[in-house]
Formats: sequence, structure tokens, C-alpha cells
Amino acid sequence: MKGVAVTAPGQAVIVRDIPVPEPGEYGALVRIRCCAYTGITDAGIGAERSEKDYPFIPGTGGVGAVTAVGRKVRYITKGDRFLSPLVPPSEKYGSDRGNFAAYGIVYDVKAMLEDGADIPVIPDGSCIPVHLPVSDSDAAMLPVIAAAISAARASEPGRNGKTAVAGSSVEAVIAKEFLSLLGEDAILVDDRLKRALRAGTGRSEISDGGESERLSEALRGSCDAVVDFSGKELSKSDVSFLLRDGGVIVPASGKKDYPGSFGAVPFTSEGPDGDSYRLAMTLVGEGFIVPSSYYSDIMPVEFIGECIRLGREGLISAAVLSI
Repeated sequence: MKGVAVTAPGQAVIVRDIPVPEPGEYGALVRIRCCAYTGITDAGIGAERSEKDYPFIPGTGGVGAVTAVGRKVRYITKGDRFLSPLVPPSEKYGSDRGNFAAYGIVYDVKAMLEDGADIPVIPDGSCIPVHLPVSDSDAAMLPVIAAAISAARASEPGRNGKTAVAGSSVEAVIAKEFLSLLGEDAILVDDRLKRALRAGTGRSEISDGGESERLSEALRGSCDAVVDFSGKELSKSDVSFLLRDGGVIVPASGKKDYPGSFGAVPFTSEGPDGDSYRLAMTLVGEGFIVPSSYYSDIMPVEFIGECIRLGREGLISAAVLSI
């Protein structure tokens, strides 16, 4: 079947020899129609791995419909939609959940429990039924929304000060908007605030009539939490400048070397926690978050190389690729 394979850090190519997975008697075959490409995907494609891990199939959050079911499946029917089906590794291709592929599988766990069958390991955030009346492309954004919510929730909202959300990715924008929905005083660390941080930490002198200096003084020690999606853009000195004593940092970009941090909470191998997925479904279903406002276009998966380039140049924040 057709899909995307990562052959080296940052190198993704179209392949057509991925084996179609065998669902087995309790499984269902899902035709994956589309998958979102965002900062989460880019981080997975660009990460340094050992040579033996290549090639692998990237992607989380593929969306599709069931086309066939195993003989013991009772609670899944043809046409049911699922988010993040499993694409198991094959002899040739590893799989980072592997949703940039044409087919995946889901399991009828309820039937397996009733029959006492062995249940395979299913990572949190995988094989989620989609009952929302939204398009496949909007549904493909749900893992991104859930990851952003997971990061925002990990910042312990409910304190008295600000929460700063750093980064230019769509995940950062959604995390900030989610905190605002909760009534939190959340700020997005945009280019203007980055200039102020550079001035406040003495890394540069900026000629803007003193605006950056005044803003930096207002930012100094003003934040109870920093949710950092920015990768290398936000330094330790920036974080220390923003945080009050006892503040927390959620290194959502995967950095773990901040003082007072507690790991890359939203981006473990299991993905966002189940509660964040349920909350994302609720917020999308009730119209508080509109997924289509976050991605730029729907395009064929053959354009994944172009997506990588446009994303890294900051020209798009997210896209949905059809498979």
C-alpha cells in the first residue's frame, strides 16, 4: 500500500510497498483517508534516531473508515470512523504509529473482553471512534488539539499569575486559546515579546523607543507557568526571566533540562492523555474550537516534502494530507 517513509532525519519519501496490515479475527481494517501534518509530525520526522530505526512510517492522527471486519468482531461495523488506527511495523518499515499509510487496524476490545481474548497493547490516544459531525480533515486535527490541551493542563492553570505559551506552532496557539477559554490570563510569546525578552536578559539592545525595555519589566517574574512549544527559540534565561519563584515549565517541545520542569508531558510515546482527547472532542463538538481555522489546506500526501519546507519556513502552521 501507499504511504510515507522517513529514510533519514528530515527526509520523507512516498513508497508503495508497505504491507497492508492483517486485522485478525477481532480486528477491523481502516482505510485511512487523511492525516494532519503539524509541528508534532515535523518533530517526529526531524528527530535524530539510530540507523536501525530507518526507514519508518511517521504520523499520528490519521482518520478513516472501516472497510472490513474480522469474524469475531461484534461492536464495530463497516463505515465506522476512527482516529489514529494502528499501522504495525513490518519487516522493512518501522512505525511511529504510522498514520501516513493507506490502511490501519483497530480492535473490538469489548468483544475481546467478553470472550476472554488477549488484548494487544494499544497506545493511549489510538483507535478512537469519531462520532462528531465533522469532516475527516477536521477530525485529523483532534490529536493536535488534544496535545495542546494536555500541555496547557500540565501548566497547572488556576494560579493567580499569567501563563506564557511560547512558540509559533499551531499547538502553541491552541494551548493559549484553551487557557483563555478557562478564563486564565494566558499570553502568547510572539516576536514582540521575544524582542522584549532579549532586551530584558541583556542579549541585545533594541532601538524601539524603549518599548521593549518597558515590556520586559512588565514581564519579569510575571508568570506562574511557561508552556514551551518553541524548541530552541526560548532559552533558559528567557524562562527564568518570565517565571516567578516556584513557577513551573512544561517543555512541550521535548526539552527536559529546565530547572523545575517535569518532563515533556504532552509528547510521550503514548501521546496526549485520554482526558485531553475527550476534552478536545467536547470542545470541537460544542463549537468552542474550530479545527478548520488551524490548517492551511488539504493536499495529496505526495506534497509532504513541500509541507516540510513550508512549515520550517513558517509559511504554513499545519496542513492535512489526503492518502
